[in-house]
Amino acid sequence: MTAGTVLRRQSNNYNRSHLLSVCYIDGDPNQTAENVEISGGTLIGDINDHIYTQYYTLTSALTTTTVEIEIEREYIKTVYSIPVTVSDVNTNASEIATWLNTNVGDLYATSSGAVITLYGNAGIYVLMDADDTDTSGANFTGWQDISYGYGISLYGAHDAYVHDISILDFHGDAIFAGITGLRNINGTIPSNERTCENVLIQRIYTENCRRQGISIVDCNPGSLGYGVTVDDCTITDTGRDIFTLPAYGIDLEPFRG
Repeated sequence: MTAGTVLRRQSNNYNRSHLLSVCYIDGDPNQTAENVEISGGTLIGDINDHIYTQYYTLTSALTTTTVEIEIEREYIKTVYSIPVTVSDVNTNASEIATWLNTNVGDLYATSSGAVITLYGNAGIYVLMDADDTDTSGANFTGWQDISYGYGISLYGAHDAYVHDISILDFHGDAIFAGITGLRNINGTIPSNERTCENVLIQRIYTENCRRQGISIVDCNPGSLGYGVTVDDCTITDTGRDIFTLPAYGIDLEPFRG
């Protein structure tokens, strides 16, 4: 890319939306992910326009006719008192979702069985008990599979050079470098999987990516003696607009699951 090139990701609701991706696929001669160079220009994500979807399961039926639910939007918490019946988890989940959908204008809620799904137009929405005040017996378990929106992702890349790029406003990481699958329990790598080797990330500027600036999740020394080298990069305001853990500048972690 030239210095003036700008690639902008359109708003979407995909949990795993990568703008540029280099991925090794075992047995595919067109997916060797070797000798790759990515440079120049600006990559812009959709952190404030992304449609974040979250799922929460009501694990215990309510014992009162009112449940207090706490919704968190970008650090600000609001408690809502929702009328329900003393019934089963499926009925209660439907009542909560219907009430939220009718009375809270900036999100859309549905239910299927005991699972409540929240669709937010912008920002992060977290459904949880209002622990300080709620006495209804409500208990939720939830997950948010929305951390994987990368500017550049490298899966099993060998001999790659990523340099002189500005990467802004992604809802995951600016750059992710990792393995194509999972290591074995004993730490060895399955024959059909591959880590990153000989990857140089240099003179990258990242700003306001929600989860991390650069994540190195699995790599091995290659023929040049290194897995991933990060050099002369500027990483600023990680998680500024919308924050999610761990929100580090550079994050090193294993990937076993």
